[in-house]
Amino acid sequence: RCERYSVIFMDGLMEGVDGFEATKIIREKIEKKEVRETSIVFCTGLEGPEEEQKAKEAGASFFITKPIAKAKLRNLLSQLGFEVTPKSP
Repeated sequence: RCERYSVIFMDGLMEGVDGFEATKIIREKIEKKEVRETSIVFCTGLEGPEEEQKAKEAGASFFITKPIAKAKLRNLLSQLGFEVTPKSP
């Protein structure tokens, strides 16, 4: 459950329910007020505007490709409101 999380890093390709479907399910629960608002960062090794659009349509807040560079991660965490220091990962 995402009641305690302020951000979820969602893998695009997972066994069973893929990241697109899982993101849709979480967004539906947020809309129904079953869980609190949560940012979803969609992470995938698949690049291209089609993948990003599909993730956004599923309800992703952000889209990032793997491997995730430290600078990208720091920037993303900063956008999400986390304190980022030079010693942050």
